[in-house]
Amino acid sequence: MMDKVSQEELAKILGKPKRALSDSEKRFLRARRSYLKGVEKKEYADILKAKQAKEAKEVTPKAKEAKEAKEVTPKAKEAKEGTKK
Repeated sequence: MMDKVSQEELAKILGKPKRALSDSEKRFLRARRSYLKGVEKKEYADILKAKQAKEAKEVTPKAKEAKEAKEVTPKAKEAKEGTKK
């Protein structure tokens, strides 16, 4: 459950026109998307999806590390092939 101050802030943000929201208010809204009703999610979908699309395109350092760990380096490939023969 959301605390009283956050509930008030969310109500204040939802009372504003979308185009009047600051970046910090948009971040606040995205962070609390689970508290929005279905109608509110539809109304603010463009704001909620904007961050999701950006996040999907960005590769986090942890994801990059995991990908690199899965890739086989030429030296490792040679060692692996050498053991198969």
